[in-house]
Amino acid sequence: MKPGDAFLGVIDFFSTLVPGAVAAFLLLNQDLLSLPSGWPLKWASTEGWAVFVVSAYLLGHGIAAASSLLLDGPVYDRIYVRWKRTKYVRWPMKGRANVCRERAKLVWRKSDPDYPLLTVSKVLKRLQLFDLLDGTGQSSKDVSNTLTWAQSIVRLKSPAGATEIESLQAQSKMFRSIVVIVVAMIAWPPFPTWSRFVILVLFFCLSLWRFCKLRWEASQRTYEYFIGSAIPTDSRAEVARLAYSYWQERGNLDEAARQDWSRAKRELKGS
Repeated sequence: MKPGDAFLGVIDFFSTLVPGAVAAFLLLNQDLLSLPSGWPLKWASTEGWAVFVVSAYLLGHGIAAASSLLLDGPVYDRIYVRWKRTKYVRWPMKGRANVCRERAKLVWRKSDPDYPLLTVSKVLKRLQLFDLLDGTGQSSKDVSNTLTWAQSIVRLKSPAGATEIESLQAQSKMFRSIVVIVVAMIAWPPFPTWSRFVILVLFFCLSLWRFCKLRWEASQRTYEYFIGSAIPTDSRAEVARLAYSYWQERGNLDEAARQDWSRAKRELKGS
């Protein structure tokens, strides 16, 4: 059994069962979740707990689907990821306020600048797929995006690394679902008192921040393991070093990586 297999139950627990159980408990507290009349079982019984767990599991999946629709694209991809990427842009001005203002402008303009880990991962993906796609007329972009490809390679070559990444992803999904639950608690009548409202808003902000932070960490750790698992050995190391020198001479152009790799292979074979 691989480490990732043993961790599957914990992933389901954090990403689905915990949010679903919280939602089920809140519904029970509001008398919105009840057993059909005439059923010969009670919530406190073993059968009642089984029904509660199944209800929590189903609710968890529904909340996960809703939170993914509401938060993945509109909040995480379009705001948080772009904001994190602008951190690596070299700004000519000084002062944190000025830099933050310029970073916010890039986010507003939907700018997606690359950063070192992503750039190296993109080049590595092109090199890995070069021989497979040669002559097919397809590019590496047609096969998969960089993050998905990196995750697949990490699962194949580093089960321990995949387990760590899946742990971060599971916790991120849990907080993503909690964001939706907190919003429902605020909007669902009876409306909370001011003190409870403030506490819920703070909890909403904390959960949203943890969701974004953990998901970002999971993607960065994926790129790190992807690059580390692909460190070449023996003859491929010589090809990689020579291809990298050619790539630098061209001015670090991503589209030239495949030609540089082929050139390095030809030259080493002829020497």
